[in-house]
Amino acid sequence: MKPKPCLPKSAGSCADSRRFCVRRRDPAAAFWRAALALYARPGVAPLCLKLQDAYGCDVMAVLFCAFLGAGGCRLDRQALAGLEAAVRPWREAAILPLRRRRRALPAGARAARQRLLAAEMAAEHEAARRLARWHAGRPLRAAPPARAVRGNLFAYGAFRDALAGRGGASLARLAVLAGASAARSPAGRASPQRRTRSLSMPNRSSTRPIV
Repeated sequence: MKPKPCLPKSAGSCADSRRFCVRRRDPAAAFWRAALALYARPGVAPLCLKLQDAYGCDVMAVLFCAFLGAGGCRLDRQALAGLEAAVRPWREAAILPLRRRRRALPAGARAARQRLLAAEMAAEHEAARRLARWHAGRPLRAAPPARAVRGNLFAYGAFRDALAGRGGASLARLAVLAGASAARSPAGRASPQRRTRSLSMPNRSSTRPIV
């Protein structure tokens, strides 16, 4: 059976206006706003960092899996391979070198840390654009959002061999938080201008969602 596209064909419409809004005219901006809002929710940042540092997961890819699931899109292994291929070259060429340089700085190098942080944030924003371009117009299977969020995150975890140890528990908790965020947050309310840290840094600022 040919999978149904999970996005409507009409420009400017949404897969589900009560959840993360996937606008055809600017899906990258919709994802970026949703990623900021989800990452700012209490408990999400530590889970993402654990998946990143202990299991090699890509935080932007994890958030994108949750984002698509909240819009009712279900990812299979073939789709995840395409998603990974879309973002891996940029991650390896730009994001990871910047992160390594930032983490290697001595504690007192505040100005250099801020410059690297700004560059890393810009690189993550570009990763979001690349993920959105990969997804644009691509047919994916439709599924109920709550099931799709959990299914996408666990499928990504299996794809990255991140289900062993505490990886599966972290993904399960993240699925709960992402599902709650999708159910409670109006689409498109997060402001990228208010973000002051990289998605690969712990959340030490506000414990409220960025809205």
